[in-house]
Amino acid sequence: MPQKARKDLENIIKILKNNSPIIDEAAIRKAFEFAKNAHKDQQRKSGELFIYHPLTVAEVLASMGADDKTVIAALLHDTVEDNAEVSIELIREVFGEEIGVIVEGLTKIEMYDSSSVSDNKMRTYQKFIFGAIKDLRVLFVKLADRYHNMQTLQTMRKEKRVRIAKETLDIYAPLANMCGIHFFKRELEDLAFENLYPEEYERISEEVRKVFKMSFVEMDKILRNAQKDIEALLESKGIKARVIGRVKHKYSIYRKLQTRKRSIEEVKDLMALRVILDSENENDCYRVKNIITAIYSPLGSEINDFISAPKANNYKSLHVKVFYKHKILEVQIRTEAMDEVAEYGAAAHWRYKANSPLSANSREDFMDQYLSNLKKIATDVFSGSSEADEKIDDLKTIIQTSAEIYVYTPKNELIVLPKDSIAIDFAYAIHSKVGNYATIAKINGTITSLSTKLESGDLIEIITTENKLNEISFSDMRDLIELAKTTKARNSLRKIFYQREKDNEIKLGEEVIRHRLNRHKVKYDLADIEKLYDKYNVKTKEEFFKQVYNGAVNIDRVVRQIMEKKKQNRGLFSIIKPLLAADFKRKVDLEDHFATCCKPDMNSAIVGVFVPKTGYVIHKKNCKNLKKYKKDELLPFKWDVNNDPVTLFIGIIAEDRKRLLLDVVEVITNEEGITMKYLRVKPKGNVVEIIIEASFERTNQYLKLQRKLAKITNVIEVFHSKNKDDLISN
Repeated sequence: MPQKARKDLENIIKILKNNSPIIDEAAIRKAFEFAKNAHKDQQRKSGELFIYHPLTVAEVLASMGADDKTVIAALLHDTVEDNAEVSIELIREVFGEEIGVIVEGLTKIEMYDSSSVSDNKMRTYQKFIFGAIKDLRVLFVKLADRYHNMQTLQTMRKEKRVRIAKETLDIYAPLANMCGIHFFKRELEDLAFENLYPEEYERISEEVRKVFKMSFVEMDKILRNAQKDIEALLESKGIKARVIGRVKHKYSIYRKLQTRKRSIEEVKDLMALRVILDSENENDCYRVKNIITAIYSPLGSEINDFISAPKANNYKSLHVKVFYKHKILEVQIRTEAMDEVAEYGAAAHWRYKANSPLSANSREDFMDQYLSNLKKIATDVFSGSSEADEKIDDLKTIIQTSAEIYVYTPKNELIVLPKDSIAIDFAYAIHSKVGNYATIAKINGTITSLSTKLESGDLIEIITTENKLNEISFSDMRDLIELAKTTKARNSLRKIFYQREKDNEIKLGEEVIRHRLNRHKVKYDLADIEKLYDKYNVKTKEEFFKQVYNGAVNIDRVVRQIMEKKKQNRGLFSIIKPLLAADFKRKVDLEDHFATCCKPDMNSAIVGVFVPKTGYVIHKKNCKNLKKYKKDELLPFKWDVNNDPVTLFIGIIAEDRKRLLLDVVEVITNEEGITMKYLRVKPKGNVVEIIIEASFERTNQYLKLQRKLAKITNVIEVFHSKNKDDLISN
């Protein structure tokens, strides 16, 4: 083991001793030896010995003031996952239950053969969140682990870098923000941004240099000078304070440009000074603001007061923008206690008490809130029966919208919602019935849609109508599900959407049978359908029509059976027919029928079988069902295809959608030798009936066209006739 690893360990112990005189040094050394042996000669992608990873994670946490047990867990966090001989039970036996709980929460779920990648990932997130609820140190070690992994991401292949960076932006950086740990939030966002959008990352630097005539390095120099001047000013007034300068991190600039549709010139907080007062009195923050703005002119009258109105993650500070030597600075004024919460959030609970300005009661209050946020994730995301992908989407939505907005009902009741919530979120927050029957929203007296984004202070009224959500189009319903931010709204909308899909399948199945019977001048009667239930092993019309829609029940066969019962068989062939060989004479003058078992088409070699009272049934020559017939019962048929010009009326039944008609017309017009003469569209709820008259230079061109039309998305059936009236339904 190189001496550097032992030096790193000694440095960690030194940091811990500086934080607190009482640490379990023996346990820390024991954890190091255990991790060293567990990882043995394992290496990272960079070629570096793996032991340096847990050492770095432990050092990051120690530098943040973490306690010795957090550091021990950090040293051990990969041992179970990376060594088959190390188990959670062994960790508990050697290091105790408390360390065992943390390490278990950090160990990934094993990938089972029967698991999908999404399911495995979802279960790992679930285990991690539940582990953090048991002990929040699971979260801190995980964020430090991800922080170091992001620092060494360049050794990975590009696809993996992008995947890990996206997961960091989607899950871990927002989770750090939700729990108030701004150090990890900032660092993870910038590291992920650089790997996910390298060109945008560089462009931000170039645009800042171009617009503000200074680089990030030059901004650092300005901040150092401003820091000295503000410190001197406050010292002259007898005020003890620490002043820290920082340049706005690149991802924060990028997000502001993207989400607020601003130009780089409009970003006024590129440089910031944090003034941290050695005081417990919040009123001193306002006093310091007055002292600073008396010397340095404020930019307008705008002040962001997060002391009187803290953010959802407990962030408190007073922000004011001032001019410093013709440059704009944002000055953030806060007490030591406020700064601890702003930087470390939930992690402040496990910082050594002697170094913390927070009271014990404040620590417990903040802990309760952060744990409440995690428990909400556990309840809203992992307790439902949604698919793994949907649960992961819900997890992203909840943690990315952990900031809150405050809106009001017409009775002036306060409703708290996630940031970027829309009107349908508000409707479901009032009551499930209000959401289910919502039709439009009235925001600050203006009528608007249910997808309108809400802002703090909005006064909202929801207009309801019986079953109104059931009348919203499928595409609009999908948009609402995508835009909704609360789990309650998303889950409720999904439930309605899936039920509507099911109802629509039944409705479309019935509509196809109705259309087909109308083409043959047969009146649709549900009683005729009910007589067929036994044949198809169904008990209800819902079962029957759903099977028609899904293709489990053959439409031609159903129509033929109904027509035979009514003695109205008008035939299912029109322009291209099966022709009996010349050497054979037809027994009776009945229509021919296609066999439903093998479904012969124009590309099939065919034979016919005579069935009494039915006529000739046409099979594919290689149909397995022909084995039950004698050889002399199989009659030679061929397709009677001619190449004469013909004019036909084409009927199309489809589920309505955007661009449907354009797609149909495009398919027809792209075919050579086909001229479209007439088109009629007749919508019927979610179903649309399209009738087209077209002339063909050769009869067999229709078959090719029919196959192409049938492949168009949402098309249910394509049929034809020489007579337009045969296609028009009632």
